[in-house]
Amino acid sequence: MIGAEAEAIVDLYGSCDRKATYSALTDADGYVHDRFTDHAGLPEPQRRHDIAELTAANELDLACIDPSFREQRGGELLALFTRFHPLLSQPAWSSCDAVLTSQPSAELEDNRQSHEDHTPSSVGDIRAAGVRGDGLCSS
Repeated sequence: MIGAEAEAIVDLYGSCDRKATYSALTDADGYVHDRFTDHAGLPEPQRRHDIAELTAANELDLACIDPSFREQRGGELLALFTRFHPLLSQPAWSSCDAVLTSQPSAELEDNRQSHEDHTPSSVGDIRAAGVRGDGLCSS
């Protein structure tokens, strides 16, 4: 068990209808839409940050371990994270910029090859979600 707050963050993120939510996530009056219940709720500002951080962590993880994913979706993701910039921590934004605007480096390739899943165990892990400030994937 990861704790009630972390579970709430994961539940909100996991049930989020991304297409309906992401376009207005940075708006103070933007709703988060639940893809299972069709319910739309107005989240607290911290939850907006949490959704943006988890989205960045998950998508950057894929971009680091799968070069074809990065090539196919990198531009779209950079546009999304540029919109999310006000919600992202500096380390998360730095990672977005480094991973999505640079050519694959040997260090990224090494990280891709040695990648292991990381199961979050706390709210801090959920919020960090593997995004490092140096723009490289965590292994």
